[in-house]
Amino acid sequence: MTSPLNPNAPSPPDPSANAANSWLDALVDAIADLSPAQRTRLWRRLHVTGLLPSVGPVTDRGRRGVARAVAEETILPSLPPLLSTPTAPSGVQFVPAQPPLPSSNQKPASLPPKTAEPLPHSASVPLTFRSSVSSKVVLGASQPQTEMRPHEMSPLPGQAPESPISLLVEAGSQSYLGMSHGVYTLNWPGRAQQVVRLRFGEQATSLTEAAYDTLIAALESILTRLADSGADPDTARLHLTSDTPALLHQLTGAWPCPDATLRRRRDTAQALLARFGAWRIPGE
Repeated sequence: MTSPLNPNAPSPPDPSANAANSWLDALVDAIADLSPAQRTRLWRRLHVTGLLPSVGPVTDRGRRGVARAVAEETILPSLPPLLSTPTAPSGVQFVPAQPPLPSSNQKPASLPPKTAEPLPHSASVPLTFRSSVSSKVVLGASQPQTEMRPHEMSPLPGQAPESPISLLVEAGSQSYLGMSHGVYTLNWPGRAQQVVRLRFGEQATSLTEAAYDTLIAALESILTRLADSGADPDTARLHLTSDTPALLHQLTGAWPCPDATLRRRRDTAQALLARFGAWRIPGE
């Protein structure tokens, strides 16, 4: 604004302009006190709200923060529409926050719990009765690999011995309380003979019950040994003998089994025998 008396004379200073300049100086001083990270956040806010329509010259101060902001400005508009934020009012732009980078100390997210896979079929079959066997004593240990017969070959991987496994079941001794123990003798091809004595905690009431409990324990032991060696029971052959005729005849069905307790034992023994490839009673 010029004076009407002297068109070339300068106009007097505007008080409002001086106040604005003073306020801007104070604002610049306040910005100068900010840390580089705070300046970066301030610049983003001004840019998002449209107060900085264009990016002016950038100094070397806070190069990392400025470079990250410029990279975000370049990358974010190219994001797919599904990842973009909702439409903002005119002149306002929302910048989605970037996910934090994983640090070396950060623990990985826990994986969903695995679904437990079914365990392989156990060598033992659950008994439908309470077994009277309370302890087992091995009288003759199974020695590893005795001398093989000239015509006998070592079993192939996953297969049982070529020769039959021989099992002798003896009911044991009898006291006035009932049967006190049972014994079985195991002849495994290529190994020394093994004799195992079973003690009955709850006395078996009859000779046949004791024979069944001894047989069931012996069959479970044989199947466990086959499983430990990786052999398929279906490739094994078993020869079974016993000093209890009722045991053998009831297993084959030649004799009836009227007693319910004996039938449960017989059914359990037959289920175990069915897992072998073949079993027989020599002489029959």
